[in-house]
Amino acid sequence: MFRNNERTKAYQGMYATELFRREVLRFVRENYKKTFLLYLFYSTVTLLARLRG
Repeated sequence: MFRNNERTKAYQGMYATELFRREVLRFVRENYKKTFLLYLFYSTVTLLARLRG
């Protein structure tokens, strides 16, 4: 992951959906007094869950 054009290892080994969720929450907490539009769409593969189910 990159933050401010620098590579960070803060979330290394984490699923992308969890990384996006944490970054969105961080952004909202830092900017809740400002007006912004945030659209986060998850499209994940659930094949493994279907095979186990």
